[in-house]
Amino acid sequence: GMSHREVGHGLRGWRVSGPEDSAGALPAVFYFALSAAQSLGLAPYNHLTQFVLTGTLSTEEDRDMSNQTLRVYSVTLPYHGTMEQNEAAFGNWARAYTSGQDVLGSFLDRTSRAIDTLVELGLVDSRNVWTAGLSRGGFIASHIAIRNHYVKGVVAFASVTVPGDLRELKGVRSEALDALSLKNEQHLRALSTKSTRYYMGNRDELVSTRNCFDVVHALAEINAKGFRSPPHEMIMYCSIGKAGHGTPEDIFRDGARWLRKQMCFQ
Repeated sequence: GMSHREVGHGLRGWRVSGPEDSAGALPAVFYFALSAAQSLGLAPYNHLTQFVLTGTLSTEEDRDMSNQTLRVYSVTLPYHGTMEQNEAAFGNWARAYTSGQDVLGSFLDRTSRAIDTLVELGLVDSRNVWTAGLSRGGFIASHIAIRNHYVKGVVAFASVTVPGDLRELKGVRSEALDALSLKNEQHLRALSTKSTRYYMGNRDELVSTRNCFDVVHALAEINAKGFRSPPHEMIMYCSIGKAGHGTPEDIFRDGARWLRKQMCFQ
């Protein structure tokens, strides 16, 4: 897998791939999937990390890691760690919300503050900050783009958009959880000011293809007043894997290519 190291600077649970701190402020992608180490180092969860850092072609110069002019950061999601913990995470989120703990809200606040800290430390180029995520991580990436003014945009794969619709969270009565739905008007307004691209299987029964479509369509509607071509995209491919929730490798490649282009690394 890719090499990655602890971020340090008092940021617990954070890891980074890419040039050392001594290289100074660089463009950054904040990528969320499972644990920080899995998101950066474990295939297939780290495909986006790998393709963004090395380019998406497999030529020699492309693989030459000394060409890296960006870093990818990740942090472990709440209740994640081992694969067993990752499997049980939605159930644990459900229990937390049932008992009145807004675990995702407080995680999002901490994560957004960490980005500010990395900018203040002179490690992240504040003009070139993007988020990316897979499944539950796509949901986190979207919310960080909503909360953090440095973030220019988000690319998400098979993203959760309405957490309350997930099987394990369906019965949970929680205003805090409901308020995190990306269909929420205030979130849509904030996200409509960024560039977004959502990749989704045509029949994802785990996170709902329709929910993702509704979000992207709503983003485009908000922007339609000022733009002929609102910068919000949904790319749909033939579903693969369990419950149609898999993401093919070429979709990660395409997303990485889009991200590098947005960040001006053609």
